[in-house]
Amino acid sequence: MNDIDLAVPLMDGPSYDRACSLVPSEYVEAWEWFLGEEQRGGVWTSLPHRTKEDSPQYQYRLRIGADFFPVTRDSGIFWPGQDRVKQDPNKIFALSVHNSKKSFYTDVPPLYLDDGTWVIKYSVQAPGVVGSRDQNYNRKMLNCMEYGVP
Repeated sequence: MNDIDLAVPLMDGPSYDRACSLVPSEYVEAWEWFLGEEQRGGVWTSLPHRTKEDSPQYQYRLRIGADFFPVTRDSGIFWPGQDRVKQDPNKIFALSVHNSKKSFYTDVPPLYLDDGTWVIKYSVQAPGVVGSRDQNYNRKMLNCMEYGVP
């Protein structure tokens, strides 16, 4: 299947509205920010993926209320911490995934499905570990896939 193993079952009939009902409002604001920045252009090449306030920053950072809100990190899976977003600790979703051309993971293009959605092949943080589905770090991505959250 285009070099993507779907070990996690896909959600039937995922929709943006349904996904919005499952996540904290900050995720929805971040998704809308990503869509807006995509229209502006250049976000993917100039976003430095920094979460610390004193790091170099992308010019058009997301602001929620009076505070800047991080949407990604230097590498790998990002989700806002419990200090930024209150959510069920047993059902936390990834907000973004940073990928690099210099990555040591084997990346392949997304697999586009007939319903207009897509899935990506994701290499787990510790690919040699048996039972890696149970790793907390990777659980956020698996939650997205299982619940149909972008």
